[in-house]
Amino acid sequence: MFPAGLFLSQQLRVLIHERSSIGLNAGIALNVGLTLLFHIMLMARLCDLAVRAKWPLLPVLTGASLVGVLGIGLGSLALVPLVGLLRINSNHVVWQWLYLASGIVLTAGLVLLPKLRTSAEKFFLLDRSHSANWDARRALAAGFGQALLLVLAVGWINGPLDADGLLSKRLLFLLVGYPVGILLSSLQRFPIRQSGLMVIGWFLAAVFLSVQWAAPGWLWPVVMLGGALGLTHAPARNYLLVSVPPSQRMAALGLLVFVQLFALLLAIILLNFSPPIVWLLASISVTVLGIRLIFRELFEQLVEILIWPLYRIKAFGPGATMMPSRGPMIVLANHSAWFDPLWLAKVLPLRVRPMMTARFYDLPGVRWLMRTVVRTIRVSDPGFRREIPEIQEAIAGIAQGDTIMIFPEGWLRRKDDHSLRRFGQGVHQLLKAYPQTPITVCWIEGGWKSFASYWKGPPTKNKHMDFWRSIRVGISAPEILKPELLADQRATRRYLMQACLHARAFLGLPPLPAPSFVTNGAVEDKEEVEENETDKVTEPQMPSS
Repeated sequence: MFPAGLFLSQQLRVLIHERSSIGLNAGIALNVGLTLLFHIMLMARLCDLAVRAKWPLLPVLTGASLVGVLGIGLGSLALVPLVGLLRINSNHVVWQWLYLASGIVLTAGLVLLPKLRTSAEKFFLLDRSHSANWDARRALAAGFGQALLLVLAVGWINGPLDADGLLSKRLLFLLVGYPVGILLSSLQRFPIRQSGLMVIGWFLAAVFLSVQWAAPGWLWPVVMLGGALGLTHAPARNYLLVSVPPSQRMAALGLLVFVQLFALLLAIILLNFSPPIVWLLASISVTVLGIRLIFRELFEQLVEILIWPLYRIKAFGPGATMMPSRGPMIVLANHSAWFDPLWLAKVLPLRVRPMMTARFYDLPGVRWLMRTVVRTIRVSDPGFRREIPEIQEAIAGIAQGDTIMIFPEGWLRRKDDHSLRRFGQGVHQLLKAYPQTPITVCWIEGGWKSFASYWKGPPTKNKHMDFWRSIRVGISAPEILKPELLADQRATRRYLMQACLHARAFLGLPPLPAPSFVTNGAVEDKEEVEENETDKVTEPQMPSS
């Protein structure tokens, strides 16, 4: 990125002081094309390296974005100084060494470039059978909005170059805030909620552009605008890379670059042929459309911010770093508090579809949120039923690549000495329909005795509000169960219960005995039956027996 910025700044000065020519335009076009090509190839390679090394993918990609932005900035400043503030001698030995080092990195990237892989999967842009492909298409649209708003903001803040090709002083304040915004976005480790940060960045950018329009002399809104734009720099590309099949990442990046170049041209047209009020309306439109398009991601990010002072949620175990970026998948866990789905979703990189009992699903306001935004699967009240529509809906979701979150105990923990209840048959029915679906088993520790648990009474009763409470989640590696195990529903349920209890070991907790099963029509755990008869409160559950 450094040599790209240096060469572009050279061409910019020539373009300002000399007339445009075919050779000059061809040189600029060639440099831009090569830079974008190197960017596409290196980012695709970086994804593969991060996955193989088991590094957290999003911090790596966002960190690479930060380094790239700093490289372009340094290369540009070497020849296009800011008025009266920063003048750098481009012939200094430091710049020459940086130029050489950057060339070596680019060469190494080409040498280490992986071979093009073929895949039987359809191209994500045309395939509507997998839910992750819809996420990828939305990421392309978000990339268009990010590029459009960025170019509009930079053109608005900087204004036209002067006769010497010097940049505006105000642009320095924008450039100070921009990498800070990128750094802040790297704190979010998961692509879904990082995309929510992008919508927040668009909203803040529209606000600070409005302030700048009303008070052009103020400089603090320019710094804040840079930070807001920095929040939007990486999420669209990162969301795209984790949503498409690995073999299509390079093609997806190329398509994203094409979309963003189109947005750049549109922004240039607006800057040259429309008044500032149109620029402001365009930024507001990007924000509104972004909220409409990425509302689920924004909702999850806002919920994470709201619960941050209340719970310290951390994940442990191999599944914390080995989770795939695309479904389908089944995630199951023990159930000890109302907020278990929130805590579990917080440590999963995938967008999950939980199952919720009708008692909560049908509450006013909750129904619209669960059906439209979260796409929760409604579970009817327990009891004997010949038709189980929620199972069929979950099976259809797996067929579309969804990640189904299930609490197969079918109830909330009630007593200290009852840590796990026997699992229902619903999870076996899902695996029987799609036996090749990976399943991840988790143990959530810290929910019992929390504000949302049944400790000392119903949730939210006789308990203090939680604050900075430790919630730890042990996550096993994704596993595809063997056919001989799936042939026996009782053995499958027993195996999954043992796996759930084994996930406690990732948290350093002692082992617990597995709950008993029905044997010859007689229930071994009589106390559990008594609780079922006396307890009238039902929780999200999968049908059993």
